[in-house]
Amino acid sequence: MAKQFHNQIATCVLVAVAAFAFLQRAQASPSAGTEPTALAEKKGMHSRRVVAKSGNAYRLFDDSGLVADFVTMRPDRKDKRILLCIPAAFTDKIGKVDGIYVSNGVIGHKNAASDKFGGAMMIENGDFRIIATDRGAQLTPEFADEVGRSKGCMFQQFQVVRDGAQETYKDKTEFQRRAFVVFSNGKKAVAESVNAITLSQLSVDLVDLGVANALNADMGAWDEGWYRDVRGKLIVLGRDRSATRRQSNWFTLSLPPTPDSKKP
Repeated sequence: MAKQFHNQIATCVLVAVAAFAFLQRAQASPSAGTEPTALAEKKGMHSRRVVAKSGNAYRLFDDSGLVADFVTMRPDRKDKRILLCIPAAFTDKIGKVDGIYVSNGVIGHKNAASDKFGGAMMIENGDFRIIATDRGAQLTPEFADEVGRSKGCMFQQFQVVRDGAQETYKDKTEFQRRAFVVFSNGKKAVAESVNAITLSQLSVDLVDLGVANALNADMGAWDEGWYRDVRGKLIVLGRDRSATRRQSNWFTLSLPPTPDSKKP
């Protein structure tokens, strides 16, 4: 009888230890709805330098754990939760977003999907993905309505890598280039070339670096953006910046809201 009692006690202890370990893992997991301590204390954007086989160097801004957004109102540089801000879709001649778009549920140019662009970015619950659009044919008003109802975001751009395959372009203009990238392992980032290159070269290099899908970001005279380094210092991006005042839209990566910031 005593032996049975001791066995029961031992079993209870093992169950309690297992339950405690499970709770500890759940609290440490982002999927449990709790912001990781490291992310909560983060002051800036992590970036790293990589080099493609061509010899072209790139800086990668990692989006791990951050919240993506697409907005048509200029972000506030004083907002320290925003760690990266760059131009996204092209701006047309009259200063509007080029092509159909949705910004947090608000639809623009609903009946004017552009056939110039083969890709688009979708943002849902702070996570972005890149889709092929059959040169805009899939971006119907009904599709925009669906994105709007979910309070999501969408914008059109050139898709420079599609399903791990490079794209080629006739344009031989060389600029410093940026792209939104999704690697074959699912990780996501913003890539920026160090040197001026063509759009086709950007595509070749990104495939070499293991990118599965990539979408172009507006550059040239519209290249001004900014990020916060790991110390929290704001660093301006871009070399030309001459059309900054005419920029019409931005992609941002921000820290997730804290429990306190969600309170009314």
